[in-house]
Amino acid sequence: MAINIGYLGPSGSFSEAVTFDIYPKDENQACSYIAHPTINDLIQATIDGSVTRAILPIHNSKSGLLKDRHGIELMSYINDPANKILVITEKLWPLKFCLLGSEGSCIEEIKVVHTNDYAEQLCKDYFAKHSNWKVEKHASSSEAARFVSELKSCSHAALASIDAAKEYKLHCLNNQLFESESDWPIMRFLVIAHA
Repeated sequence: MAINIGYLGPSGSFSEAVTFDIYPKDENQACSYIAHPTINDLIQATIDGSVTRAILPIHNSKSGLLKDRHGIELMSYINDPANKILVITEKLWPLKFCLLGSEGSCIEEIKVVHTNDYAEQLCKDYFAKHSNWKVEKHASSSEAARFVSELKSCSHAALASIDAAKEYKLHCLNNQLFESESDWPIMRFLVIAHA
């Protein structure tokens, strides 16, 4: 029986990396992986059964419980008995953000950094060192990386994962955004299913 696994996309997201860690691509296991553009879409796909499992980012060690686009804490969806959501397991994952740019980019030329709200908040000390940068928001950090890849401008960069760099053929301009490895934010992901 095929397992449809939903995660917050697009490709190159931390959610995708966690998904492949929990459910590796394997010819012996019939899995299809479905990227969802928003957390709300992912939760709805779980509730209506269009995914067998969903990998849901739920809590960040630096900023607490995550909220949806309406400001509602994600745990409220899980705790609502009407949604019939079952938590299968959880996974902790370090959010190792990198500053990514197009070929030929250098930090000195960056004027605009593309990322999402959470990444900007988590990396606020790094942004404070570069107060001349304008920040443009996207639904996810991997979406920001995809946008920068398509833009092909040396004055634009993305704050995203090294997996996003590989996926969108970007170069890592800086992977030391925090003082030490112990400062990396940790995301708690839940594997959920419709009960």
